[in-house]
Amino acid sequence: MKGLFLISLLSAFCFGQTDYGYMIGFHTAPRDLSALVINSVNYRELPDSPYPFQASADDVFLSFTNTVATREPGPFLYATRQDPDQIYGYRRLLDGQLEPLPDFPLDLQANPYNTFGTVWLVKHPQLPVLYTCNVVQNNISIFRIQEDGSLLELEDSPFTVYPEAPSPQGLAFSPDGRYAFLNTFEINGLASMTVEPETGMLGDLRREATLGGNRGRGVVLTPDGRYLYATVRNGLDIYGFRVDDRNLTPLDGFPWNSGIDTVWLQVQGRFMAIGGDIIRKLGIALIGENGELSFAEGSPIELYGHQMYYSAFSPRNDRVIFGGNSLIHSFDLDNEGRITPVAKSPISLDGIYSGVSIAPEITGDPFHLRFSPHPEPGDQEIRIEGDPNTPFYLQNGDHCSGPYVTGADGFLTLPVPVHTDQQLQLKAYCDEVYSADVVQTVPILSQWGLLAFIFTIVLSSLYFLRKKEPTI
Repeated sequence: MKGLFLISLLSAFCFGQTDYGYMIGFHTAPRDLSALVINSVNYRELPDSPYPFQASADDVFLSFTNTVATREPGPFLYATRQDPDQIYGYRRLLDGQLEPLPDFPLDLQANPYNTFGTVWLVKHPQLPVLYTCNVVQNNISIFRIQEDGSLLELEDSPFTVYPEAPSPQGLAFSPDGRYAFLNTFEINGLASMTVEPETGMLGDLRREATLGGNRGRGVVLTPDGRYLYATVRNGLDIYGFRVDDRNLTPLDGFPWNSGIDTVWLQVQGRFMAIGGDIIRKLGIALIGENGELSFAEGSPIELYGHQMYYSAFSPRNDRVIFGGNSLIHSFDLDNEGRITPVAKSPISLDGIYSGVSIAPEITGDPFHLRFSPHPEPGDQEIRIEGDPNTPFYLQNGDHCSGPYVTGADGFLTLPVPVHTDQQLQLKAYCDEVYSADVVQTVPILSQWGLLAFIFTIVLSSLYFLRKKEPTI
């Protein structure tokens, strides 16, 4: 028990940061939106997950597209679905779980062909504005996020992209938010638009480049805005361009054959996440100084039958998650782009999962909490120390209570009498497994047991000091 306490105390400082992953399921009724907690030792579905959408009783086929997590305003999570085209809104709670926002789902414009319409959901890099690409309607809907999480459609929305850029698919913004770039399904090409700096309204649409292959899909920009990359449907090539304001110049050595039929790309820092559809592989590509691409050491990884075409990076760029057919993979990511599966990865969830997003802990991390000071028999209260504004649960013997939340200073005192041989645990959730997912375990020793423990430490210290005495 002493060893368990020492290990738990040390591991409380080694969990790393906690992230929450969100993904949309289709072919999965009644499972719809799943939420996961991710850190170096804890990778699992949250207790209240999955979160069903408010679909009608006869709606057994749900096809969703993308999720976006926001913090200001927020913390909120938005997700799109198709047929009918709608946006769902949730408030993200402190422990990563979700609470549906009122007045959602939000119905988008009618889909005249009763087929997949809303394809991509993306947020402006600076403004609290959301955009949805509506492939069948040939336009882009634009909404301003209100403080309560509701969405207010802009007066001139939706923005029509036909005939210059029909069937809009992927949408990405320059880092300064001045320009938006669109990959189009019908013309296998890229278009650019200006962005009004105060409202986020789009304007001045024009074609910029033509892609080879069959049907445009994804588009991303590097964080510095210097390079743009795009994909086409069922193609192995990634197209690369140098960006000058809104002008695109093809990069030397492109298109780059990745050997993976990637659909949607994700870029953060100098890393690009690539996942396959028919070719079941995933990996991390490194973006060079001149925009060139090369796989990081250990990439790509073959998945033996599982699609992994959606991906997302953690905000700190030290973790990446891939979603697709049945399995959800999560990896720790080092500075050279090498990926290592987190403990318990992959997670098996029924169905196909898309629209992956990662959000960090909103305030504090329950996996960083500890008792301070060490509880002693006879104490009439216990004190918890760690990150500020952090929710947690207390396991006291067989009883779990909470949630409790640490204060702005990172401390919380609870009126819990401490008895001899009492077992106290700090948990992220009450249903966590004792031996595997407990944040910290503190056995309370009797007075004689404590004296014996101290005596053992003193004897051990004397022994090692004696061994270090110089010999003559």
